[in-house]
Amino acid sequence: MTSPVAELTEAERRDLEAVENGFGRFARYLVARFGAVRSSMLATAAITLVTFLTCLVTYEIIGLDYLGNPISVVMPVVMPIVTAFPTTLVIHRLVAATMARERQGVRQQAALRAAAEESALHRARAEKTSQATSDFLASMSHELRTPLNAIIGGADMIRNQSLGPVGDDRYLQTAEDISLGGMHLLQMINAILDLAKLERGAHIYQLEAIPVCEIMDNAVRIVRGQAEQAGVAIRFTPPPEQLQIICDDQAMRQVMLNLLSNAIKFSPTESTVHVDAATGTDGRICIRVADSGVGIPEDQLDDIFQPFVQVDSVRTRSQQGTGLGLALVRTMVEQQGGQVSVESTPGQGSVFSLAFEAAAKV
Repeated sequence: MTSPVAELTEAERRDLEAVENGFGRFARYLVARFGAVRSSMLATAAITLVTFLTCLVTYEIIGLDYLGNPISVVMPVVMPIVTAFPTTLVIHRLVAATMARERQGVRQQAALRAAAEESALHRARAEKTSQATSDFLASMSHELRTPLNAIIGGADMIRNQSLGPVGDDRYLQTAEDISLGGMHLLQMINAILDLAKLERGAHIYQLEAIPVCEIMDNAVRIVRGQAEQAGVAIRFTPPPEQLQIICDDQAMRQVMLNLLSNAIKFSPTESTVHVDAATGTDGRICIRVADSGVGIPEDQLDDIFQPFVQVDSVRTRSQQGTGLGLALVRTMVEQQGGQVSVESTPGQGSVFSLAFEAAAKV
């Protein structure tokens, strides 16, 4: 991962501007060509030479006998070396450090530009893929639903002998198998299309304050027939009527139906599915659906809400399903501002919980 470009402080910026002016440009040239140590030695030599020549000219002007006084010749040479070299060495090292920081900044800016361009390219590709997927799903909605409805309708017509007796019960059984298979395939296609629509954010929710008891009671009444056929009892504990949540009525009905259908499907015969609701310690309202089915292994609890994922067990493999029910539940609940969670013990059952903020009392 590319590190962010280092920002110069105000003091460093003033130092950089000073280096860029006058002698600093020459120092940068020397450092870039010879390095900090060698360039400082060259600068010291130049300063020493200028100082020595200046002293000689001055001695001539004032008439000083410098040849008879060696110290007057040695000092213009020794003093610049002693004083100028440490100063020029420090300056040239600062110049070298500044130039290194600039080069690093340029490299980092180039890396950031390249990363931004790559990100933009990936985003454009993702948007194009998403659009292509949307177009495909819209086409599949028509291309698959229409013939499936015709197949199911024709099979039902044969099964019901609408045009007269068929004459052989085996044809009736085949027609029933075709109808059931078509209905299962149609349900799977509808689930895929619903999930794709939710993930694109194309679903519009009509949020309103709805009593929790009403939501739960409607769903329980709808699945009682399925529960009776499976030999599973439903124990519904109505919550207080004043408990309300902000949600979409139709969406919550589908969420509850998916949870209840799952609980019934994976519960053994003569078991009980418990449905209740209560206000939690955090003030949110929690709707719970508990079963005594096969349960879910702990290492799979995080995966069951992913599309097409099903718990790997003999019981679940014997059940038909797309693996989309819980994915739809999580997406719809979260898009309404709620949260879904699960607690499960293999061989003992599972408890699915929906947590919503309570609607404000009027």
